[in-house]
Amino acid sequence: MIQVSNLSRKSRGAWETQRREKILYPPERVWSALTEARQLEEWWCDKAELDLRPGGRYAFSGRTVYPAAPGVEPEGNFELLDIEELVRLEYRWFIGEMETTVLYELESSLEQTELTVTQSAERCPAWPASDGRPNWWWTALPTLRTFIEDGAPELRLDYVKAGGDSPQRFEAAIPTYPWLIWSKLFDPAAVLRWWPQCPLAAPTAAGVSPPEGGGPASREVLDLEPPGRLVHDWHWQDGSLSRIEWNISETEDDTIVSITDHDPAADETDRVQRAIYWASTLLSLLQVSRTGDAPEEYQEN
Repeated sequence: MIQVSNLSRKSRGAWETQRREKILYPPERVWSALTEARQLEEWWCDKAELDLRPGGRYAFSGRTVYPAAPGVEPEGNFELLDIEELVRLEYRWFIGEMETTVLYELESSLEQTELTVTQSAERCPAWPASDGRPNWWWTALPTLRTFIEDGAPELRLDYVKAGGDSPQRFEAAIPTYPWLIWSKLFDPAAVLRWWPQCPLAAPTAAGVSPPEGGGPASREVLDLEPPGRLVHDWHWQDGSLSRIEWNISETEDDTIVSITDHDPAADETDRVQRAIYWASTLLSLLQVSRTGDAPEEYQEN
């Protein structure tokens, strides 16, 4: 479990979202991934431009950055506000037309790093964060962690595709056996341990047990081909229903796991949030399969 420090407790605006990630490398390695343009382009963005001094520039852009940049970049966008090597980095980032500030804070813990990201603004730039709804950090920080720990980033979410109205599909290579992945989808105790709750989803009614197979907003298994294919329903808070399909196949080196939401939301913002949720769910499955760690052991929202 990550211990909450005192560094980031002060609220910096009416809207604020914060996430912590434990990374199994010392701060020097995490700092380089955050402050070298070449590394940023490997895990975070298509193009980075850095001038690491107060008043300098900390800029990133591309399909894997949310949201798409406005036609004319606002004055002061990506301005670096504060920097203390290996400890903190703060910059200005416009989400659409809304100015936000982002603060990275690094704490060393037994040759590991606890990275805290705090983003704040005078009002919500995209959607409410106070209820823990999925946002861009849900996938960005796990991708950073896999880049540092495994040498390659997993699931760089393409926000252009995420906002589209086609079925949303995500895939990851997991170094384990298919039957072990299958057990994590069907063993109730295992599901509760790794599968994150989703505030966008409708909870199961009191006293009603979810079906075996599927996560916290599933009510019915629709199709089943153990240990390679599972299809179940998914109930959203707005009353809409999705058909979720898991496919599991073995290669020489890994097990390939994919998840597809066949019924994207009508609204683009909802589609993006749901894409973030499914991508982060697959990243959680990857982590628990690779290391045995449940999300609460390396993340905190």
